[in-house]
Amino acid sequence: LLALITSAASLAEPPSAPALSEGPSLRARVSARPRLKVLKRLQAKGNRLLLGGSCDSAGRCSFEAKCAEPLLGGTIALSGRSLRWSRLWLLPGLADAATRVEVCSAVDLRTGKPDAELRLGLRRAFSKRGLSLVHAVPLSPPLGGEQEGGGRSPPLRLEVGATLDVPAEVTLSARDPRAALRSARFSVDIDRADLCVEY
Repeated sequence: LLALITSAASLAEPPSAPALSEGPSLRARVSARPRLKVLKRLQAKGNRLLLGGSCDSAGRCSFEAKCAEPLLGGTIALSGRSLRWSRLWLLPGLADAATRVEVCSAVDLRTGKPDAELRLGLRRAFSKRGLSLVHAVPLSPPLGGEQEGGGRSPPLRLEVGATLDVPAEVTLSARDPRAALRSARFSVDIDRADLCVEY
């Protein structure tokens, strides 16, 4: 299955769809770099530990271990050569305008150099370009145990993502109402294809 995804992503960018005389144009392309992700969830003395690794079609691999830190209520993560502690606060606000405050402290395990940072932002991260869509396709029956939020995660699934670019605005004129449709440009980019194995 991963080989099929890789071969699909390596195809040349398909030509833009021809613009219809009375309708908008649509441009489609595939920029996803397929990845194989393996996740393992463990329980140790009441603490949850997540182990994960990924490898893409170019041979780049990464590893991460993450667990909750009960003393200060944060999260400890080991990624690459960095050991990181972080804690997140979500302050009240209006709908998606709620404030996100995150405190992070990290140390480089190779050089021993420490670092700390404070991040402020909105609770919801808005896409810089277009509308981002992600869909998980189950490839096996769900696990017997429930995860956070009551959902059940299948041990084998395909996560596919795409970004849809649409015009910022469309103006309809009474003189020529079809002019806006003829000049509208839409594009879709399949930019994510992850085969996930969780056990």
